[in-house]
Amino acid sequence: GDLKNSLHKVSLDLSTIPLITKLMSICPLVDIEFENVLTSTRRFLLFSINEEKFSIQSLKFLSALALQCFTNEYIYICDEKEVDAIKSLEISIEKTFISGKQPSPEAILCLSTYKALYEYEWCHLITKTDHFEEVFRRQFLEPMEENYLSKDIRLLEKVTNKISNNVRKQYEENPYPRWVNLSLSQKPATILKFINQLKLKIFNSEIYRVKIPQILIAGCGTGQQSIEKKSHFHNCKMLAIDLSLSSLAYAKRKTKELNIKNIDYVQSDILDLYKLETQFHIVESVGVLHHMEDPMAGWRILVDCLKPGGLIKIGLYSEMARRSVVNIKKKINYLCLPQNDFSMKLFRQDLINSNEN
Repeated sequence: GDLKNSLHKVSLDLSTIPLITKLMSICPLVDIEFENVLTSTRRFLLFSINEEKFSIQSLKFLSALALQCFTNEYIYICDEKEVDAIKSLEISIEKTFISGKQPSPEAILCLSTYKALYEYEWCHLITKTDHFEEVFRRQFLEPMEENYLSKDIRLLEKVTNKISNNVRKQYEENPYPRWVNLSLSQKPATILKFINQLKLKIFNSEIYRVKIPQILIAGCGTGQQSIEKKSHFHNCKMLAIDLSLSSLAYAKRKTKELNIKNIDYVQSDILDLYKLETQFHIVESVGVLHHMEDPMAGWRILVDCLKPGGLIKIGLYSEMARRSVVNIKKKINYLCLPQNDFSMKLFRQDLINSNEN
């Protein structure tokens, strides 16, 4: 009883802090203590659906929590009782729709803290209300739009490289990151101004005379890099490629949402870029080459895509910075854990609960 009252108070208290609910709605919150609070509160609210009518404040918190869980790819652990409760909730909601009625806002929101709404066939039957308008948009309308936009994204060549296909599969299942807002440049610059701002030493002045720069973003993911770069340069044309169709569709939706023109999104492996028979004034590839089976092969192709005197920017993971990640991967392999969603969440929870630094 005391725990129940305490968790109820937590949800009400958090819902009155605009900064907390805003952050929950737009980006992953990675503090472990805060995660523990949110996980416990989510569980409490799930089991409270049939006990009492939720207040406006509780619904406000549930909406923010649903968006947080969607953004963090539903990484929070849930126990067997929660799994059973979710199944019962799914059945109850479906029966309500079949009867021609609308489920309660708390039922829809509670379910959306555990699973995305677009996974359900009945989702289009929901009558939007103020209580879950943003959740409905982010968890249903936007994924549906991405599915529609993906049909018009050009495929340069079917991906055949085994490593590339493994990477592609990962990001098809989980387009990353599911970003909401960006800080865009309000004053696009010329290449000359851009070079001067970065204090680059340029030995070929031809690049200064380029009026309409052609830019290649190799491995654009969900579009942060391509959209930010497009806002930096005045009057440029851009090709942005990625292995993942899901990521490209996300990028295309955000590009459309921000009313940005002249970005052409194409599904392609870097290894196939030579088939474009095109060169660019600027080539960028950040966080990509190290995923490849032969990074130097990718490097050579990107160099071939660069016009003489052009600029290239390469970003690679730091071996030193990722030592902890490497250690965790070693532990996963040592334990021979199945590499699926459930076992990874369980391992992560064991890690959180351990005393290991």
